[in-house]
Amino acid sequence: MHNPAIRDAMLLLVRIVVGIICIIRGLDKLFFRGMDDTIGAYSAAAVPAPAITGWITMLLEIFLGAALVVGILTTFAAGILFFASVALQYFVAEIEFLGENPSYESLLMFVTLLLVIVVFGAGRASVDGVLTRAES
Repeated sequence: MHNPAIRDAMLLLVRIVVGIICIIRGLDKLFFRGMDDTIGAYSAAAVPAPAITGWITMLLEIFLGAALVVGILTTFAAGILFFASVALQYFVAEIEFLGENPSYESLLMFVTLLLVIVVFGAGRASVDGVLTRAES
């Protein structure tokens, strides 16, 4: 499994899956669930500045999720999404481990995948990878 092509293919798969999940979550906040419901939920969870936090979170999910899919500024995008996810989780304390809805398992998987991207980068199948090879 030390084949660079397999490593790059897996990094591409992880980036695309995580990026699409982020984009869907951001679009859900904006169009389906609505920003009023998102801000209300953040307010109920005592998230600081719920309106600002709600809008920033939505924008981060959409734009940084797209950056992950394309593979541009990948480590930065994954790092910001990691810290945003962990920070929001700090305030949403009613989530329990192995709970019905929602639970920590999905959060743990999500932040772990973000850390994989932070540690291993975008791989060669990305804009970052193309730019890195062009500089060499």
